[in-house]
Order: sequence, then structure tokens, then C-alpha cells
Amino acid sequence: MIGRFCDSLKAKLAQMQEKRKRTQERILREKQKRDKERTELAQEKARDREERLLALNAAKQAKKEELKKSIQQKQQDTARRHEENIEHIRQKAIELSVPRTSEDSSIRMCTLCKVVIQSEVQELAHLRSRAHLDAVKKMEKGSKPLHQSTVSTHFGTETFGLKFITDVHLDKVGAGITTDKSRVKLLKKHCNKLAQKLTITGKEFEATETPPQLSGKQWNDQTMNKNKIQKNIKEMDRLINLFNSQRGSLPLATSLDRLLSETRKAAVQSRFIQDSLIGMGLFPALRKIFDYKASDLPQRVFTGACNLVVGATFRNLYNALYVIRSSIICNILELASRRWENLIPDDHRWLCGSPVGHNEPLPVDPLIDTLIELLSNILGVVPDPFDGVSSANQTFLKEADIKSIHARTMDIIGYIVGSGIVDRLSVYCSGVRGPVEGQQNVANLLKESIDFLTVLIYSLQASWDQKKPDSTQLLAALESSEIAGAVSMSYSLLLHQGAPTRPRLIPNDTTKPLPPTPPGLLSGSLVRSTLCLINAFAKLDLNSLQRVLGSEAVSLQFRHITSQLLWQVVPYTEKDQNWARLVYELLMAIGNFTVKNIHNQGTIQSGQTPTVLQQLCGLPQIYFDDPRFTRFLFPTLIAATFGCPENEEILTQQNIPMELLHGFMNTEFARNNSICKRLIPNSTASNSQQ
Repeated sequence: MIGRFCDSLKAKLAQMQEKRKRTQERILREKQKRDKERTELAQEKARDREERLLALNAAKQAKKEELKKSIQQKQQDTARRHEENIEHIRQKAIELSVPRTSEDSSIRMCTLCKVVIQSEVQELAHLRSRAHLDAVKKMEKGSKPLHQSTVSTHFGTETFGLKFITDVHLDKVGAGITTDKSRVKLLKKHCNKLAQKLTITGKEFEATETPPQLSGKQWNDQTMNKNKIQKNIKEMDRLINLFNSQRGSLPLATSLDRLLSETRKAAVQSRFIQDSLIGMGLFPALRKIFDYKASDLPQRVFTGACNLVVGATFRNLYNALYVIRSSIICNILELASRRWENLIPDDHRWLCGSPVGHNEPLPVDPLIDTLIELLSNILGVVPDPFDGVSSANQTFLKEADIKSIHARTMDIIGYIVGSGIVDRLSVYCSGVRGPVEGQQNVANLLKESIDFLTVLIYSLQASWDQKKPDSTQLLAALESSEIAGAVSMSYSLLLHQGAPTRPRLIPNDTTKPLPPTPPGLLSGSLVRSTLCLINAFAKLDLNSLQRVLGSEAVSLQFRHITSQLLWQVVPYTEKDQNWARLVYELLMAIGNFTVKNIHNQGTIQSGQTPTVLQQLCGLPQIYFDDPRFTRFLFPTLIAATFGCPENEEILTQQNIPMELLHGFMNTEFARNNSICKRLIPNSTASNSQQ
């Protein structure tokens, strides 16, 4: 019994000891927790105190900097006022020294600032302008300071910049002139002179040109159709004369439209009738329609007249050249200029920079679309890439005729630029702010316009003697408008809000992402037309193209466009030839962008990874094996790495052997490639002007 009591007592004693132990552990834990909280609180207070001290010191430093800037600003203002006083004295001296000119004197120009001066007052104002003074100081940097020159002498006024003011002919206006009111007025004046010249020379050609005579045998089976077409043309002339005498009506307009359609159908179906249209007097009647300016003639009549000219010149070189050399081209150009001016007036060019999107489509004019198609078909016979004059073996063309056609083509292009068609076209393209998949009419007008610019470039290339300045001003218009806003348009089409986003390159990621959805068919067609325009521009003037695409904003847009297309379109090139042709043009555009230009070569290795250069290296293997693709890819890689060790290193890192590219340079493909020709020493001189 005593033993059991002892055991019970020992058990209770053990329980009490265990309870005391747990209590001591709990107290210790709570003490450690309180100590930790006190430590953290102390650290937080220390951080707050340190932050307050840093903020106080930063405020004191900012106040010191502000005070320092204020003192510097006062010093600069004092120096500026002193300089203004000195300049005011010199300006007074200039007013007494500038040679006086008569009202009918030739146009003057500041060769330093590339500014046209049309009056004496404007000349004095320009000489006083800050931009001119800064340009003079920059030009004479390192020579005798301006304030040390004698301001009242002839040499003082020369130092002030008067020596850069020279007389200039209207055709010699430089490409550096910006698009302003004076330039527009100057171009319109030049345009009026060209219109008179085109009209006079066109009438002289019509008076001397004799249409080809067809043999009687050719007309044996066409007599009935010939008589009907002659009757239709006479009736057209009678109806349009009724409209000119203000006796027209809607039924007469309907009859006129029907006659135009019947004549076009007959011209397309029978080559003999097509060849006889000039002798039957078709174009004088059509000229009256194009020249009609009243509003009572429906638009469908003008459209029918355009379609008839297209039918009369379709695959008929003689008729197409007749339209170019006769006076009817003046009426067509004037009508196109009027329609563009109605669509985008001079004082209301709101499309550029407007938030036009899905809910607010761009305005359209179907007649403009038809007119542009007509002008493209007519001018398309001039340049060699379109099987035109220089490549056609036609017996009726002599060397003098070809020179005359080229000179007249230059005047036509000059009229198109001077009338503002190119400027308005660039405004229209710049108004695109998203995809145009649901706007068929807008897409058609945009595509026809971009393709028309491409035709103009090829026509200028075939007609222009590049040893002389560009009298058409087409290069200046394209450069000042950033290639007619086509790059900005393509950027909006491909990278609009809601477009698929290219994923970033993750190192050591072996998962293969799903191919993206390609762009819409309309957007893809417009982007391809833009790339064709870029490549045509490169053939005409590579330096101008690289300056435009290499500018800060356009360079960024072009880089994004190329990167998006390489990611979004390449997976579909093997199955769809349309996407393959787009990639061909894209590769050529990248090559023209980078060839012999170290700045642009650096552009394609920058940006989000994979960069454009990395994407080119990562193209499918067929691009490196199949000649259909290698003849476009290899010149681009060569242009991207020529003279750029950094890009060569990137190709080496991407396992692209440089020996492969060096070997390609010795092939027949390279000798015929326009990009590789610029890199071959023997071809450098011959391609320097291209």
C-alpha cells in the first residue's frame, strides 16, 4: 500500500515538472516573440528615419539645383538680350545692303536653308529669321565670329548669310523644300505651265499623226460592227454636245452610258475594231466627256468613259501611246486632280492624324479608283518592267518617238506631283488606323493608289536621265511624305489594337509554339503593294529610300512590320504562293534597307528578341536549301552583314556559316541580283546612281 502511494506521488511530481517545463517554454517563446517584434519595430523606425533624412537631403539638393538653374537662366537671358541687340544692329545694316529687285524678277532661293523666296519682303524676313542665323553660324563655325565682322560693309552682309541667296529656275527647286504653302503655290504654278505644254504638244501630235490604215480584207467580216461603232461614236459626240449646251437630261445620260459600254465591249472582243477607234474619232468625243465640269452628268458616265479607254488600250501599244501623246491625257489628269481635291480639300486635310478606325471608315470615290487604274494602265507601257516602249519591237516607233514619249512622261509625272495628287494620296494612306477587311472599297482605292505610285517610279526610272535633276519632283514628294505614308499604313494594318502579339524569345525553351493566324487577305495585299513600292523606290534612288526608312519613327515602324511578317506569314509560304510572294518582297526590302548602311544594319539587330536578324537566321530549312528562297534570303543576309562585324557574329552564333554566303556571291544569281551588284566591286560604279 505504501508502495502504491509512493508511485502515485512520483507520477504527480512528474506531471508537475512536465507542466512547469511547458510553462517555462511558453514564457520563453513569448519573450522571444516580443523581442523580435521590438527589434523589427526598431528597424522600421530606423528605416523611416533614414528615408526622412534622404528625402530632406534630396529636397535640399533639388532646391540648390533649382537655384543654380535659375542663376544660369538669368545669365543666358542676359547673354541672349545682348546678342539680340547686336543682331538688331546688323539687321538694320542688311536692310540697307540687300540689292533691290523688280516685281518680275526670277525666283530666289536660300541654298543654305533650302527655302524658296518669292518677294523682297520675304527675303528680308528670311535673313532675319533665327533658323537662317543659326545655319549661318553653324556653317561658319571655327571662323571669325559674326559680332567681330563689320556690319555696314558688303563683307559683313555676306557673313550674315546674304551670299547664300541666289536666283533659281522653277525646274531647279531642290528636294529639301518642305511641304508648306509656298511650296504648294510653287508646284501649282509649275503644274499650270505643264498643263499648257501638254495640251499644246498633244494637239500638235494629233495634227501630224496619221492612224494606221487597215486593209480591206481585215474588214470583210467586220463591216457591220464597224458601221455600228462609227454610229455609236457620232451619237456619243452629239449627246455630250447637248450636255455642253445645257440641254442634257437623265435619259440622255443613260443612253450615253449604254453607248460607252457597247463600244468598250466591241473593242475588247475585236482587235480590228480596237485598231480603228482612233481613225473613227473616239478620243475627241471622250475628251469632251472628261472635260465636262457640270454636276448634271452622272458619275457612271465618267466611269464608262474610263472603262472605254482601258478597253481601247488593252494590249494595244499604239492606242496606249496615242493617249499619252495626245491631248486627252490632259483631260484625264485634270479630272483625277479635281476628284482628289473634292475627296481631300486643301483646307480640310483631316484624314492625316484622325482616329479613323472600324466605326469610321475612310471616304471613298469609285471614280478615283477607276481613274487611277486607267492612268496605271496607260503609263504602264512606258517602263521596261511592264513590257513597254524600251522592250517592245514595234516598227512604228523610232528613236525620236521614244525620246518624245519619255519627255512627255516626265511632264505627266510632274503634273501629277504638282497638282497635289501624290500629297493627297499620302494623306489618305496616313488616315488608315486599323484593318480594312470589312471595307472593300477603301482597300481597293488604297491598293490602286500604292500600285499607281509604283508605276510612276518605274516610268520615271525609264524616262529620267539621272545626270540631270529630277524636274518632276516625285522623289522630293515621296521623301517628304515618307513614301506617301505607305509604311505608316502597313504598320496600322498589321499591328492594330487586337492584332496577334509576337511572343518573346525565352532562353532554353524547347517548346514549339503554335503558328499564328496570318493577316487578312486585303491587309496582306496592301502590305505587299507597299513592299513593292519600297523596292521600286530603291531601284530609283537607294540613298533617298534609306534616309526615309532610317529616320527615327519610320525605322521603328519598318522594323516592327518586318518582324511581324516574318513571324506571322512565313509558316504559310510553302502552301500559299500569295504569302510566298509577299515574303520575297519583304526579303528584298530588308536587303535594300540595310545594304551599305551601318545605321540600318544596327536597326535589324535591335528590339524585342528574337530580333529581325535572328528571325532571318531562324527561317525554315527550305529557305536555305531551295533556290526559290535562297535567291532572296542570301542577298538579304549578305547586305545585313556586309561591313558589320556585329551582325556577322550574330550569324555565327545562330549557326549560319559565312562560307555559305561567300559562295553564293560567286553564283549567277548573285551577279544578276540588284542588291549583290551594289557589293561587287566591278558593279559599284554602274549601280551608284540606281
